[in-house]
Amino acid sequence: MVKIVLGGFNVDVNELQEAIKKGEFTSALSLDKILEYAGLPPEPKPHRAINGAKREAEAFYRMRYGKPLFPEFKKFPLPEYLLKKSY
Repeated sequence: MVKIVLGGFNVDVNELQEAIKKGEFTSALSLDKILEYAGLPPEPKPHRAINGAKREAEAFYRMRYGKPLFPEFKKFPLPEYLLKKSY
């Protein structure tokens, strides 16, 4: 049995795949929505895998560590709610 952590919850991968196949699992999140939340512009069109992968990594890093990952994204400020506070 393979488990992943999704939104802080342990999820059985097989159960998740079955729920998706049955149409019992949907999400309103898209890459563009996640990028917007992280203070990044939408992915340029047409889609190129490297662009999407870099933006996903940047968004994840910003949400996890509260700072930019790649130099080319430093020009896009982090939203206040993602900034890490030092107490």
